[in-house]
Amino acid sequence: MKHSMTRWLGLLLLPLGLVLVISGCAKINNYGQETFSSTTQAAAIINGSLLQGKLRFYTDRTGTVSLESADEPALTCFANLRFTASRNGVMSFKCSDGSDVQLSFVMINEISGHARGQSSKGPVSLAYGMKGTEALAYLTAPKGKTLAASPDGQLSME
Repeated sequence: MKHSMTRWLGLLLLPLGLVLVISGCAKINNYGQETFSSTTQAAAIINGSLLQGKLRFYTDRTGTVSLESADEPALTCFANLRFTASRNGVMSFKCSDGSDVQLSFVMINEISGHARGQSSKGPVSLAYGMKGTEALAYLTAPKGKTLAASPDGQLSME
């Protein structure tokens, strides 16, 4: 009787142990991705607004983009990205105004590049890993607006 009870207890504890091991592996994977990721600045024109933020690449050839406008109320957009070729990929944005935007990106070097796409409100452009005037070459301002870069590399739209 004692032997069968010990056996049942072991069978009940085995799944719990497996869950703990698997969750530990997931935490290690997440920590490794964060540790070995590359982060760079990004700027985009989405739905007529200038958004700025960060783009992060992970070692598994995926990444994230987080952008916010200075407008009131602020437009925020978040994207997951993945590579589809050695220097090309796609970004899938979800924005706080309810819009979904798909962009195709091209790497210029290991940490910079540009992307283009279309939303229901017009063309979308994005530049990452660049400052000021370099980024302006890849961003398309909405009709009637002008993009400018300050001497310290900050972008503005009027």
